[in-house]
This record gives sequence, structure tokens and C-alpha cells, in this order.
Amino acid sequence: MTMAPIQSREGEAREVFEKARVLFDYLKDNGADSEKWKYMSMGMSQDYRDAIVCGATHIRIGTAIFGKRDYPDPV
Repeated sequence: MTMAPIQSREGEAREVFEKARVLFDYLKDNGADSEKWKYMSMGMSQDYRDAIVCGATHIRIGTAIFGKRDYPDPV
């Protein structure tokens, strides 16, 4: 799972996802069991479009479905 840093403008995450894709392809092509390297999980609600463009097969879009959630501060 690749998560990009919080972005201030659309498209900033693409560089992170492109680098993750290069690394994924390198590992898959250089000794990793390619049968186990079918899926690439990256991107979340705010940047899933860039993740898909860069090859994501799985994305996390909880906020887009359930809305923003507030969590209590840890003690």
C-alpha cells in the first residue's frame, strides 16, 4: 500500500505513485514471484485518480464513501 503525503493541490501525488510503480515493476521483474505481484494498492479518496493513472489495482476510498471522520485524541 502506497500512500502519498497530504497534498495541497490536485496532481501532487502522481510523482509518488509513479516512483512506486517503477519500484513495483523492478521488484516484479527481478526475482520476485511475479504470480504474487499482481496487485498494486495505492491512493486514497483525495488522490485515487492519480493512483489509477499510475497503475493502481486497489485504492482506499473510505472518506469518499463514509465522509470525514473525527477520532478522539490519543491519551
